[in-house]
Amino acid sequence: MGYLAQPDFGDAHVQSIQKKTAEAIDADGWLHSGDKGMLTKSGMLKITGRFKELIIGDGGENIAPVPIEDHIKASCDGINEVMMIGDKRKFNVALVTLKAVGANGEVPGSDDLDAGAKRVNPEVTTISAALDDKVWIDVVTKAITSANNN
Repeated sequence: MGYLAQPDFGDAHVQSIQKKTAEAIDADGWLHSGDKGMLTKSGMLKITGRFKELIIGDGGENIAPVPIEDHIKASCDGINEVMMIGDKRKFNVALVTLKAVGANGEVPGSDDLDAGAKRVNPEVTTISAALDDKVWIDVVTKAITSANNN
């Protein structure tokens, strides 16, 4: 795992890429993403926050992700978590998870949507089905569009 070097670009390029990889991945194999986390009792890594609550886009623009993430979550009862990714990228991406039965922050839930999430489209009862459901896609898209326009 690490950055891909192009040996044809010369030794300086390869050394630069090796240095970037060493800075991003430590000797124990941990990726330094800028996120805070903890290991749960069940051995899962749980993201609990960020060391810096700011995304720096490819063009140098500063973006505060928390208000955007909170707006998206508040816009749809069925969304459990939203995580913005965009550091040094031309565009931001929102990773969205839906509310699942049994999910409690320590263990992942089942594929079944919880009661609040089922209100989005009562005919859809699982996360797997929601991924392809037009109503769900429209609701999540609207939440993201609303955050973009805010």
